[in-house]
Amino acid sequence: MSGLEVRKGLIDGLNIQGNLEIGGVCEDCIFGKHTAHPYNDNGIRERDLLERIHIDIWGPAPVQSAGGASYFMLIMDGYSSYHQVTFLSSKSAEATLKVFRNYHVEAEHHTGRKLQNVCLDMGKEWLNSAWEIYAKAHGIKLDFTTPYAHQQNSAAEKSMCLLLNGAQSVLAESGLPIKYWADAVNTVTYVRNFIPSMRHPGSIPAELWYDRRQDISHLQPFGTTAYAHIPLDLGLSKLSPRLTQVTLIGYFGHGSYKLLNRTTGAVFRSRDVIFEEGITHLAKQPTPTVFSKEDNPFPLKPDQTSKNTTKSLSKHIESQPLRLGIAPRPMIMQDLHCDNTPLSGEKLTQEQMQGEVPNMNKELPIAIQKTKRDPKLSNQLKESLEYLSRPVSNTADTNLDTWTPKTYKDAMKRPDLWWEPIKHELEMLKKKGVFEVVLRPQGKNVIGSK
Repeated sequence: MSGLEVRKGLIDGLNIQGNLEIGGVCEDCIFGKHTAHPYNDNGIRERDLLERIHIDIWGPAPVQSAGGASYFMLIMDGYSSYHQVTFLSSKSAEATLKVFRNYHVEAEHHTGRKLQNVCLDMGKEWLNSAWEIYAKAHGIKLDFTTPYAHQQNSAAEKSMCLLLNGAQSVLAESGLPIKYWADAVNTVTYVRNFIPSMRHPGSIPAELWYDRRQDISHLQPFGTTAYAHIPLDLGLSKLSPRLTQVTLIGYFGHGSYKLLNRTTGAVFRSRDVIFEEGITHLAKQPTPTVFSKEDNPFPLKPDQTSKNTTKSLSKHIESQPLRLGIAPRPMIMQDLHCDNTPLSGEKLTQEQMQGEVPNMNKELPIAIQKTKRDPKLSNQLKESLEYLSRPVSNTADTNLDTWTPKTYKDAMKRPDLWWEPIKHELEMLKKKGVFEVVLRPQGKNVIGSK
């Protein structure tokens, strides 16, 4: 009950004497309503390279990468938002410290600045004696977040989310197996260094890190089909092909590409590459479906409506077909193979066709794989199958030699074998309109046939 209700006179029967102000905090309310405080990213921004870096690790991956990695370690410079990733088979203290030691030496040598602060979470891969000894020896301060408060290292967490989302997108677009997730993450990281960050909307992370303007003319979509030149130094003959078809899965800087041969699984590096850019996958609106009278999936039962209503509705359907109909959602997977469902190729009985129509408004899970319809055979294919199914009796063995008649007169020597095939073939020719019977022209020669 709030004091506002009493002061405003909103209710009757509540008379309180004395001061309504509470002199302290209600401890019981704290026990019942305490929540986590909001995370406000109002910290002091870095003003120079290597003033603070953010580190995080992801894994284990559900599938090992093509190189045998199960984790990847992200290091981001707080000032420039320049990202670097390293792939690991384990996240032990020794493995992560080795990556950090290499980054520390290369970054200070490249930028000419000294690394000051490192922002980490409370993971055991960072919070250990090996990291503490190395940090003290080089004058580096390790800023650990509060336990179970990963949002305090939001710069690394958000970057990790962007990299994973991008890797999933490019893998789906390229159609490559999931084991190439490491190459996808590495490529997305490389490309994101050419995209302005929220911290510096007017600058490129790679430009701030390398202190020079960047050129992205070499970038190509991940998974693009390419043709790599085969060097003559390999000792191939003059008639051997001069290129091989490959797939782009990464970069080695600005001058060369990481390429995959999908046939052999070999990965190599090349600079003489011609790319074939295709059309990306675009999400489209549901395809309109036009139903005819015979295959309308929503027929009305005769006993549900009167005859007049059924006739009028049939005329309406014939005159105005359902042009914006959307195919119904697939059945639940466990119902696709029940005893009442016929297998592919079987026909529905009359009782099954008159069964209850499922409720299409019910939310059904998306099927893992689309059901396949039985293909409709063309007339030409039906005739071919009928010909192949004929009994092998179109030849006669005469004088121990395989004998096939070449004229009608020869065939009539064995009418028991050849009369039915001749009759059937003649009917098929008439049905297809292969020839037309006309009067014999005068003064013209007649060409014979078999």
